[in-house]
Amino acid sequence: MGRDRVLKDYLIKHVCGQLFHAHISYHIMKITTRFFSSVAALLFASVLIGCSGNDSVDGINNEDSLAPNGISFSLTETDFNEEVSMGSRSSANLKLSNDTTDLGDGVLAEMSMTREHGNRVTRAGSRPISNGRYTVLAYDATGALKGQINATVASGKFSTRDVMTLDPGTYTFICLNDKVDFAGGVISVKQANAETARIGRTVKSVSGVRDRVPFEMNHAGLRVRVSLEAMVNIPSNVRAMIFDDSGTASTVANYDPLTGTYSAGAVGNFTGVEELFRSTGTTDFTKVSYVSTPSPVKYQYILPTQTSNLKLKFTTADEIYHKNLAGLVMSPQQNVALEANGSYLLNVKLTKVFKYLFDDGTVDYLRNKGTRTPIALVISETDRSAIALKDANNGALTTWTANRRIYNNPVAEQPSQHDQIPETSLGYHYTWEASGSLDGTTIKANEPVKCPAFYHAAHYDPGVTVTGSNLSNWYLGSNTDLKNVYLYVGFGTNKRVNAASSILGWYYHVVNKAFEDAGGTTIANMDPNVRIKVYWSSTYYNDFNTGIAHIFNNSSTDGNHSLGDNDKAYVRAFIHY
Repeated sequence: MGRDRVLKDYLIKHVCGQLFHAHISYHIMKITTRFFSSVAALLFASVLIGCSGNDSVDGINNEDSLAPNGISFSLTETDFNEEVSMGSRSSANLKLSNDTTDLGDGVLAEMSMTREHGNRVTRAGSRPISNGRYTVLAYDATGALKGQINATVASGKFSTRDVMTLDPGTYTFICLNDKVDFAGGVISVKQANAETARIGRTVKSVSGVRDRVPFEMNHAGLRVRVSLEAMVNIPSNVRAMIFDDSGTASTVANYDPLTGTYSAGAVGNFTGVEELFRSTGTTDFTKVSYVSTPSPVKYQYILPTQTSNLKLKFTTADEIYHKNLAGLVMSPQQNVALEANGSYLLNVKLTKVFKYLFDDGTVDYLRNKGTRTPIALVISETDRSAIALKDANNGALTTWTANRRIYNNPVAEQPSQHDQIPETSLGYHYTWEASGSLDGTTIKANEPVKCPAFYHAAHYDPGVTVTGSNLSNWYLGSNTDLKNVYLYVGFGTNKRVNAASSILGWYYHVVNKAFEDAGGTTIANMDPNVRIKVYWSSTYYNDFNTGIAHIFNNSSTDGNHSLGDNDKAYVRAFIHY
């Protein structure tokens, strides 16, 4: 028995690989004569049967043993982008393009097209193909169609009758589901079937006896979903849709079986479905970013195209950054191919960029500053006013005046705290004009001891020589100026704010960014050890006290607080242009 075992090992290792050479019979006879017993002869016969069975079949299992000769097929379905996540490429989202559209009024729409990762949990092999009718085609290397069958899949399997007979050789096999058209030798997909059409492609050499060709059925179309992102809360009534009005959108895509690529068979326009985006809320002001997607998440299915052809339009929308977005259209510029079976995220990030006052008196965005130096952040183009980028008095606290009863504003100019704050600032008047003082003679800007808050604001040093002839002197801002910072920099929610309004939310991270982008220091309270940061106003109320801005470290602000003659606060200067 030991000799028989050795003989069996020898035959398995050496004989199978030489079985079909003509001279092997001589060696077999010689070995058999010397070593074989009757048991060994039976053993050799079993080796021959095993070798001949495994040599000509690729992947045929026991249940295929009764299948007729020919080429049979197996199919599995892949998820969108699954070949990206499961293959050699990174499974992380792949950003393809990034473009910015200026929507006006300082609102920018940054559009990024990202290829999403596929399903990393469920592999394609565990998902059998959908039941239905399929067409299988076989092309030789010249592109000639050499075989075609119409097959049926039931319970995830082909019928045993669905086989193809071909001469030995290498072929490109194509499998089409019933949402793909094959007519006149052309494989094509209509836009209406972009979601459901599937095509599988396999290049394989076959023996012509019994072979199995596997297909992974990929989507002929691609899918795109949209998300909106902003620095502030996204309101409830935002609807948008993607479309392509270039006239070059594929309404029919032709498929080349030899290259596995798509081209336009017919072109036209594409109009997606209008989608309603969820509100991100109205009371949370603490986030850096607010993201909204339709609920449930929806995809638009289209045929292979280019990113530069797709556009997004706000069909209806409430204001974001105090700007009505309805009717605005965003379009990417970069031209990147969107591929079949791909899953893509079109993210639209709405950002606010601010205008700044420069040292030469001009107003512009930072992106256009050139050699100019920003000295103030524009807070009202109507009132032509701006706020200094840094605190006056080197950031030190100071009192308002030495005696409010003496160095106050005129009685006729002392409003009620319940009055709506006016659109036009009187801050310059209170700071630089004698008529802006109670006695009619004191110019507060020139009184460092009597009126320190006004003096430090008036003598603010921006750190650069200011040459603009159109610029006023620096002044201590009134409550109009503080309101404009609240509304148009922090995007506060109460547009009819008055001095009695209290604890009103604003987006302090937007305020921080507005100052820090230009090299300034924020007025928002970011010190965790300081609960409240207080700035002086030049306004005085007849039924309350000095106008101030209270900025809280819980992302809110108000002006309804009373300070005495000896209390101190910060000073931030303002200027007209």
